[in-house]
Amino acid sequence: MIIAPPKAPTATKSASTAVLLSALVYPGTGQLSQGRWVVGGLVMVSFTATSIWFAVKVVRVLTAYYELGFHFDQAQGTTVNPLQMLVPFAVSMALYLLGLVDTVIANLRRLRTPPR
Repeated sequence: MIIAPPKAPTATKSASTAVLLSALVYPGTGQLSQGRWVVGGLVMVSFTATSIWFAVKVVRVLTAYYELGFHFDQAQGTTVNPLQMLVPFAVSMALYLLGLVDTVIANLRRLRTPPR
């Protein structure tokens, strides 16, 4: 009779799925798949709000550039600063990365805790 050695604990399919959901589908979906409803909802709402903020800034800058291009003779010292898009973009990316790191840390904690 041959007895197999015990296997080392590995990441479960649901653990890797949570990270993939958070990274590829939408920030916060990984937390929702882990059953962390409040954190997932907060990440989703905050990322959506900052993404809308970024989109509004992009539209304003593009609109100003097109108006300047089409009505150049009527432009009266109009200046457009495309750098104003950087702050909302940076905040959105920071929230994306924080949500992803939070999902990974929660998975590591679940793997380290012994099953009950």
